[in-house]
Amino acid sequence: MRASRLPLQLLAIAIAVSLFLLVRSERRVAVSYSVPCQLQLPEGLEPATPLPAEVTVSLSGPWGRLRSLEGDAIGPVRIDLSRARAGAATWFARPETLHLPRLVRVDAVFPAQGTVELRPRGPADSRVQPRRTPQRPASRRGGRPRPEG
Repeated sequence: MRASRLPLQLLAIAIAVSLFLLVRSERRVAVSYSVPCQLQLPEGLEPATPLPAEVTVSLSGPWGRLRSLEGDAIGPVRIDLSRARAGAATWFARPETLHLPRLVRVDAVFPAQGTVELRPRGPADSRVQPRRTPQRPASRRGGRPRPEG
């Protein structure tokens, strides 16, 4: 009689473990990641002050989908200034470019926006320091002209 119950006991354990994993993976949690930024600047303009290299993104979703994510893996957040003109410009972090698993959503991005001053990019040689030509040392005779003849 005991031998006939063994398959049913194994089936009951398998069902219990499956239900436990299913319920545990569907628990909703919130986590934050540091995600790199992808900057899109207009031709010929550069920011006067640096834009953020990364932003903090808060995500929520099932625990099973969030536990294996990393900030670099979900992709960059786009900051698009390609249509801005010289002067003050407001930027917005666009999380639409993130690669998120199904059922995971973006709750917040920090910083989500900011203002930057855009200025014309100078010529490439304007950033190079001028080279100084070495001065010739004075002659050892005190620099007096030699008499001819």
